[in-house]
Amino acid sequence: MSFDPAIMQLGKWKLFEHIGYQPHEKQMAFHMSKARFRITAAGTRFGKSLMAAMECCHLLLKPNIQGWIVGPTYRLGEKEFRYVFKTMVHTLQCPTVRANDNVELGDMYIEFPWGSWVRVMTAEKPKNLLGEELDFMILGEASQIKKQTYTRYLRGRIVTRNGWVVANTTPNEQEDLIYPMFLKGQDPRFTEYWSEQYGTADNPLIPMEEIEAARADLPPDEFAEQYLGEFMVLGAKSIFDSDILHEFLKNSPDPLRVGSVIAELVDEGTGGIHLNWEIEDDEDGCLEIYEEYDPSCSYAIGGDVAEDDTSMGDFSSVDVLNCNTGNQAAQWHGSISPHELAYVSGALGYAYGVAPIGIEHNNMGAATNHELKKFYPKLYRRKVMDIKGPKDKKTKKVGWYTSAKSKPIMIKDLVKALSNGEFTPNSPATIREMLSFGKSKDGKLQALGANHDDRVISAAIAEQVGQQFAYDPSIDDNLDHLYQQQVAGYGVQS
Repeated sequence: MSFDPAIMQLGKWKLFEHIGYQPHEKQMAFHMSKARFRITAAGTRFGKSLMAAMECCHLLLKPNIQGWIVGPTYRLGEKEFRYVFKTMVHTLQCPTVRANDNVELGDMYIEFPWGSWVRVMTAEKPKNLLGEELDFMILGEASQIKKQTYTRYLRGRIVTRNGWVVANTTPNEQEDLIYPMFLKGQDPRFTEYWSEQYGTADNPLIPMEEIEAARADLPPDEFAEQYLGEFMVLGAKSIFDSDILHEFLKNSPDPLRVGSVIAELVDEGTGGIHLNWEIEDDEDGCLEIYEEYDPSCSYAIGGDVAEDDTSMGDFSSVDVLNCNTGNQAAQWHGSISPHELAYVSGALGYAYGVAPIGIEHNNMGAATNHELKKFYPKLYRRKVMDIKGPKDKKTKKVGWYTSAKSKPIMIKDLVKALSNGEFTPNSPATIREMLSFGKSKDGKLQALGANHDDRVISAAIAEQVGQQFAYDPSIDDNLDHLYQQQVAGYGVQS
């Protein structure tokens, strides 16, 4: 069989008939959608990879079409590409300028004489996902791709060509990219999004006895996720209002800017200070800005410091809260040293009008607060009792201290602020942590299961800092001279 140029004039449905592709009923719903963002949450062996591949084949027969298949790894992008390669190169016998299907070398690429091409990219090295303008993008095993990678490196690739994105995956509500997109597809207000949820049994080619055998072998939650295509709902044991959080998750906005904070303390020779503020690509941490600084508003900053600074360990989190509106204005999250976190926090503080900063003093936080005291004038101070001589003396020490007494207070206040509409979380990652935050069997307030709670803690501390400075706007007396020099024109570059 040789290549027939007439197939380039076939529409999608005629091409499917020509190559013998017969989508089943549920796959047909996907192919009929005209939405730019299509998300299918389906059980294993539903046919997600095949239908995504077939959707782009008819497009590649048009001139000058450019597309990516992006997987968490090269190997996980192979499935869709294998179907495309087989259809275009073997079945249709399309002539190629270059065609290679080598997953071991990371070279999976097809280019046609009419200027169209498709290649597999990996999300393992996000900085390589730059430069191209794309007509389509398929996210393979999308639940394993980080939201940060999508927002910083992938989403912008389709802007100039008004391209489309297909994200098919086994459901996982705890990841921060696909579930919010899926919820938008269920909401008629988001007309550019389409989403559906299917089970393995929706593929008529899969024997029911195979599915029932899996049901007998797997735990109920795992079977529901892997074979029924169900999102395992978070929030059932959360102390926060899950209905409110799911509504916020569905409507979570894209950040205005995404990047990383690099802050450097510079001695200007006059006793003043200067912080360089840069937004750079940095895998150690990520800043999401949801609201630019508004001089008419007051802001407060809370920070939770990791117990270690390794990329495989705990994470640090810094939240910026608009005290007037309760809006989560910005959040930094990542793994850096406590010393460096002081500069990140200070840079954010100056960027938001010398906002008061409260960093958790427990463990490694003492080092962050010690460094902050050297250059930042407006720090949260807690009252403690010192025993000096025959009398007890109250004094103020820098930083928030989380204890068995203070933690219930800060969490209770955050629960109340959310329920009263006085706190609006914009970060999907923050919302998910709140959905998985509750009481353990021994009564402790913490992240449940294998989840993290650093974002919950930083948001709760920001709420406490905002409360203190609402009625006590005092600053560190020892650093008053620095504040007076900085307040007229603080040295922050953006």
